[in-house]
Amino acid sequence: GGWLHAKLTVVFLGLLSVHGIARARLGKLRRGQPATAPDWLLPVALVAAVVAIALAVHPDLLKR
Repeated sequence: GGWLHAKLTVVFLGLLSVHGIARARLGKLRRGQPATAPDWLLPVALVAAVVAIALAVHPDLLKR
């Protein structure tokens, strides 16, 4: 039910957005342009991963 949608939202918004930003930065580095990762990138990825894993292991977390 709803827990699957919540988990997919966390994965999509959290992990895939971080992945896209990291790929863009890596592309800049390959072209020889200076590129630094934002400071918030790693914490967002870690929080999204922990939430997705918690929802996968305990799907009843979002039940009433």
